[in-house]
Amino acid sequence: MEAKTQAVSPTILHQFPQMVNQLSHLVFNLDTKSISQEDLQTLQRTIVDIQNAIHALNQPAIRIVVDKIYQLIHKNIGTKHKSLSRNAINTLQSQVDMLRQVTQIHLETDIPQTSHESTQKLHHLIIGLHDKQLVEEIINQVKYFNYTSSSCESLEEIIELINHHPPNSYHAILLDTEFCTNKDPSLIKPLSEKVPILFVSFDNRVATRLFAVRAGGSAYLVRPVEFTHLIEKIDHIALNQNEITPYRILIVEDSRTQAKFIQQQLENAGMITEAINNPMEINKILQEFQPELILMDLYMPECSGFELTKMIRQQEPYMSIPIVYLSAEADLDKQLKAIKLGGDDFLTKPMEPEHLVLAIQARADRARTLRAEMIQDSLTGLLNHTRILEQLDLEIARAKRNHLPLSFAMIDIDYFKAINDNHGHPIGDRVIKGLARLLKQRLRKTDSIGRYGGEEFAIILPQTDRTVILPLIEDIRKGFSKLLHQSSDPLVEFTATVSCGLAEFTATNNTVGKLVQAADKALYAAKDQGRNCVVLDSE
Repeated sequence: MEAKTQAVSPTILHQFPQMVNQLSHLVFNLDTKSISQEDLQTLQRTIVDIQNAIHALNQPAIRIVVDKIYQLIHKNIGTKHKSLSRNAINTLQSQVDMLRQVTQIHLETDIPQTSHESTQKLHHLIIGLHDKQLVEEIINQVKYFNYTSSSCESLEEIIELINHHPPNSYHAILLDTEFCTNKDPSLIKPLSEKVPILFVSFDNRVATRLFAVRAGGSAYLVRPVEFTHLIEKIDHIALNQNEITPYRILIVEDSRTQAKFIQQQLENAGMITEAINNPMEINKILQEFQPELILMDLYMPECSGFELTKMIRQQEPYMSIPIVYLSAEADLDKQLKAIKLGGDDFLTKPMEPEHLVLAIQARADRARTLRAEMIQDSLTGLLNHTRILEQLDLEIARAKRNHLPLSFAMIDIDYFKAINDNHGHPIGDRVIKGLARLLKQRLRKTDSIGRYGGEEFAIILPQTDRTVILPLIEDIRKGFSKLLHQSSDPLVEFTATVSCGLAEFTATNNTVGKLVQAADKALYAAKDQGRNCVVLDSE
C-alpha cells in the first residue's frame, strides 16, 4: 500500500483530497438550500473530475466508492438535470462520507478543511415548554453541542413553524405535555412523523405516557430534567441515521448474475458492497476493501466455501470478520460443517430480498457492536486507553510519510475527586459523559478521541497545527465550564472545569511516548497555573 502511494505524483496526492472536499461540500449543502440547475451541473462536473483523477492514484478501494457515487448521480440527475429526491440525497451523502473515509485510509492523507468549524453540522430544535426559565437554560446549554433553538408558546405555533419551513429544517421537538391538554393524540401523530418529538412532563402516570406513545413520541422525560441525560436523548432522536457509516459487505459468488442481484439489494438498503467471482482474488480485495462482513457461496469452481473460509481464518487480520454463507445447500450436516470450519451463519437460498437485507444488517450491526466493545470505553463510547495510543502511532506514521502537521491534546477534569466526594460517583460519571459528548460534538470525524483513564481524555487531531488547535481547545474549555450538571439533589446544580495540555508532532516529539509525554507535561503546567486553562508544550 505504501509503495503505491509513493509512486503517485505529489500534485495528484494534494489535489485529490481537495476534490473530495469540494464534492462533500456540494453534496452536504443539498440539505440547506434549494437545488438549482447550476448546482446539479457542478455536481456532475466534480464527480467526472474525480473519476478522471482516480485512475492516476491506482487505488481500487477508492475507485469502488467513486464509481458508485458516479452511478448514483448519473441515475438520479441524468442529462435533464432533474432534481434529487430526499432518499437520493441521503444515499448520496452516505456514499460521499464513505469516500472521505476510504480516501483518508488508503491515500494516507486527511481531507483538507478550512477549519474545524467547517465540519460541524448544526442541528435545529424547537422548544415548546411552559417554563420560560427552563427554555432559556436549554437554549443556552444546547448551543455548546451544536444545536440552535426556536422557542414556541403553543402546539399550534409549533405546527405552523413546521409547515412553513422545508422538510428536515428541524431535527427534534421538545414538547411539554401541558401543551397537549385535551388534544387527540392522532392530531399530533402527523407532526411526529415529520419531526421526532421528545415529550417533557412533570407527570409520570401511565396514562400520560401512553398519550405520548400514541402521539408518536420518540422519548419521554420526567422533570426535573438532568441536562446530560437530555442531551443524550436529543442526540439519539435528532441525529440522522444516514450519518451512520454504511456497512461494507464483500460478496464472494461465482455467478455474476446472482452477485449483481445481491449487490443491488444491499446497496438499495444503503450498504457499500464489492463482489468477486474468482475466489483467488480474495486476499487482494480483503486488503483493499476492508469488509465488515463476507457473504459467501458454498460451492464454487476454483475452491469451496469450506476451504476459502479456513484459509481466511488462518490470517490473523481477518479472524474476526463475520462470514455468512448464502447457498442452496439444505443438508443440515453440511451447514453445520461450514460453520464449524469458521463460518458464523448460514442463509439458505432462495431467500426473499427483504429478508436477506435484514439478516445481513443484523449480523453486520452485531459485528460492529462487538468490535466497538473491544476498542471503546464502556462509559463514554470513546476509544479506550490502548486503542487511542494505537491510533496515535498510526497518525504519527501518516504525518511522517506525508509531511503533515499533527497535534495531540490531553484534557483532565479539575478537582474531579471533590466532585465524586461531594455529589457521588454516579454524578461524577455523568460529568465525564458530558465532557465526552461535548468533545464528540465539537471535533471532526477524522479526529480521534479517547478516554485515557479516569477523568483524563486524549485527542488526536490530524493535519492540525497550533494555529487551529489552540483556539479550538480553548473554545471547548470555555464551553464545558458553562455546562450545568445536576447534583444528587435535583434542586442543586454545579459547574466543572478542565485543564488542557497540547503538543505538536515535531522532529523531537516524533514518537507516541514523546508526544504523550509532551502533552502530559503541558497538562501539569496548566494545573500549576491554577487549572481551567490551556497550555501548549514549549518543547
